[in-house]
Amino acid sequence: MVYTVPLEEESRKGGMPLLLKEVRWTVEKNHKEHSKLLFNLLVTEDELLISSKCRDVKSPILTSFVSMIAPYLEPDDIKTIRRIIKSIYKKKQAS
Repeated sequence: MVYTVPLEEESRKGGMPLLLKEVRWTVEKNHKEHSKLLFNLLVTEDELLISSKCRDVKSPILTSFVSMIAPYLEPDDIKTIRRIIKSIYKKKQAS
């Protein structure tokens, strides 16, 4: 099961996503090191998103981290995670 978030601006909750981390993998090609982007970790006011892109896809696929782990958590745990995400977003926005 894939948990994706639509890219349309009007459907996005919590404001514009802010980049937390680019996750890269270094490979050697033609005796030179190249850094390949695996995924980006983004944060909005109420979501932690994993942004990845495939070769044949024009725009990135945003996957909600909270939606992936929600079936395994208690409702209070989800509220706590969302509160932490909101705190991270505010700190990132201030910096």
